[in-house]
Amino acid sequence: MRPFTDLHLRPTVSEQANDMLLLAKEMGYKHAAFVGNPPNKQIPEFTFATRVDVEARKQRELIDVVGKIRKWYDIIAVKCLTKEAARQAAKDDRIDIILFPEDPTQRKTVWLDIHQAELTSGTGCAYEVNLNELLDIGALRLSRLITQIKKEIGNAQKHDIPVIFSSGASSSILMREPKALAALASLFDIDEDYALNMISKTPAEMLIKNLKKRERQRNQNAG
Repeated sequence: MRPFTDLHLRPTVSEQANDMLLLAKEMGYKHAAFVGNPPNKQIPEFTFATRVDVEARKQRELIDVVGKIRKWYDIIAVKCLTKEAARQAAKDDRIDIILFPEDPTQRKTVWLDIHQAELTSGTGCAYEVNLNELLDIGALRLSRLITQIKKEIGNAQKHDIPVIFSSGASSSILMREPKALAALASLFDIDEDYALNMISKTPAEMLIKNLKKRERQRNQNAG
């Protein structure tokens, strides 16, 4: 059975996080990552991680911020708002995920182009697409964004960069069942198995690896 995983849930308060945790389990997920307000309870056979989203424009700014927060979070994701920030994020092994602006106009100048993909390749950093990017935008902008994301996924595949598809949900009503999320990934002209890996194997491996790494670090510090 696939370890379905949503690495981008964004509740505004802990109580909402608890509701989203329970719903994720009911929907068939095994893992999730929460931004800002993680759940304050555990449920059997479900693993969750803490995540932080950083928006970055300057190289030095990004280096400093990541250095300050790395020990506090299981997963660090960086939304790259400039090429300078994107290039730095690609080579910083403390960063787990890179993503790019939702606005197609901004995406023309900063995106997972061939040069960015070459820099990112082999670092273990993943490229993330979020369902919430595709919601509540006009048909023309949506068409442009889908075309852009198709190019980015193609560049990621050519350079063996892990690709993750997350919901980016800020409430329970915006969450989607794993198979529904995978079906939406078909918009990017990828095969079913690859789409399923984007919401299962690929994000699950990252989450488990990072949780184990942080556990080892805590044990070393305690010793």
